[in-house]
Amino acid sequence: MNEYYDDEIPITKNDLVIRLMHNLAFSCIFLTVILSPWCFGGWEMWWFWPLTTLIAAGCLFTGTAILFSHVFRNTPIKGDIPKKHFKTSMPIIVAFLSCIPFLLYALIRRQFDSAPGHPIVAMDAERSLLLFITPIAIAIVMFFSATRKKLQILTYALIVNSVIIAIYATINQFFQNGDYVLWVLSPWSYGGRAKAVFYCPNHLSAFFNIAIALCAAIVFTPRISRSKRIVASIFILVMLIPNFLTLSRGGLASLAAGLLLGLTTLGTRRRSLLVKATVPIIVAITVFASIIAVVKTDNPLMERVKNHGLYNIAVKNKDSSELAEKLASGFWYSFDRGMYIQSALRAWKSNPVWGIGPGQHSSRWPEFAATEIDRDGNPVVIPDDGDYSTIKFPKLTNANYHLYEVHSDWTQLLEEYGIAGFSLMLVTVLIFMGVLYTSQTRVLKEDFEKNDNPSGIERALPLAALLCSLILIIHSLGDFSLQMPAIPWTFASLITAAILTSSTTNREG
Repeated sequence: MNEYYDDEIPITKNDLVIRLMHNLAFSCIFLTVILSPWCFGGWEMWWFWPLTTLIAAGCLFTGTAILFSHVFRNTPIKGDIPKKHFKTSMPIIVAFLSCIPFLLYALIRRQFDSAPGHPIVAMDAERSLLLFITPIAIAIVMFFSATRKKLQILTYALIVNSVIIAIYATINQFFQNGDYVLWVLSPWSYGGRAKAVFYCPNHLSAFFNIAIALCAAIVFTPRISRSKRIVASIFILVMLIPNFLTLSRGGLASLAAGLLLGLTTLGTRRRSLLVKATVPIIVAITVFASIIAVVKTDNPLMERVKNHGLYNIAVKNKDSSELAEKLASGFWYSFDRGMYIQSALRAWKSNPVWGIGPGQHSSRWPEFAATEIDRDGNPVVIPDDGDYSTIKFPKLTNANYHLYEVHSDWTQLLEEYGIAGFSLMLVTVLIFMGVLYTSQTRVLKEDFEKNDNPSGIERALPLAALLCSLILIIHSLGDFSLQMPAIPWTFASLITAAILTSSTTNREG
């Protein structure tokens, strides 16, 4: 029995061409997802554009396969009777349609100036738009050219790839103290924190969080063999080691919060009362025991926490009635991310409804960035007395804080796309969460036909996607991991696989 077609009809050359196009399309997406972390996350343009071209090639091959299948529709070939391709279902339609309003808005916003006298910087806008378009392109190619077998291959490959990166990160950390990112001596040491394949440890942590969530879903999803659960548990431990070595406060905190929230609710759906009663307790004990172990022992992560300005403010003023006020002041004026977010919010207020334009933070931040202190030692904001067009510097320059990212994906979304774009994206996120919840419901119901019954770890994909969503939503409040192309591409492939898992097949050509 062939993976694609009915064996009762002989294979023709046309059929082979269609099959080849589908295989090439999926191979392009597979290579993008697997190779992008090894290309420094696809961050620099000389890595980003080749990988984006690979996604575009996948779209081309998928489109060619669809075109050929319609051109040869009246000939008795197997291309007209695909057995394993996914059928269009209401969840798939809803998920796809939910993306269109934001994409249309983003493309239209791109056509207008960032502000009077500030035309859109085209290259920055293109990159920002492609970070939204390419994940959708990955999803489209997977829908038309993937099969259940290919989803399993991609899932296994994603896990194995993450484990290999984890092993490499651990070895690299102990032998080179994290100084090298792949073969490049990193210009940023980050205090010897693990980086491995990303220049920033926080992004490496975000990447591991996706794979850890996937393995955790395998452990907690019913009707998966014990051997696979054991292997998944071992992989979690393997990836937790370099994740801890990143010393990423936000990454590890979001992982703990996401798993605690997700596994105690979504991870116990349609389980026995005993499981519903014990799993939340076990997960909560594990998470809190890990936190206590970190807090009560001497380790580099806790040392980094203790060196944080907000931690010191909290300790010094724990009995003060002004604690909340001092923490707020410390966040906005002493904590780097608070200052970054504050500058982005000032930029947003310059055009609150429509934003400053896709990707324009990287070119307009000097107008809004905050200096550390003024001449009297007080926190200040740069006065808007400079002239960007004539390169006239403001009276108080941004001498100490220079950045090209907001370090908060949610804030940057609001800054660049305004309330209109932020609202449209928020609706899309909520719809996708609902679709994933529905997908998990269907997988757990066991109402599949024989040919559509998910097997093995494929059953865990909806829960994995939900856990990843929770973790990344939390992490993106204080980091810009979704600006690293490898992370949204990996995330998009996982979400798409999760939605397709609960779909039926036997879609006629």
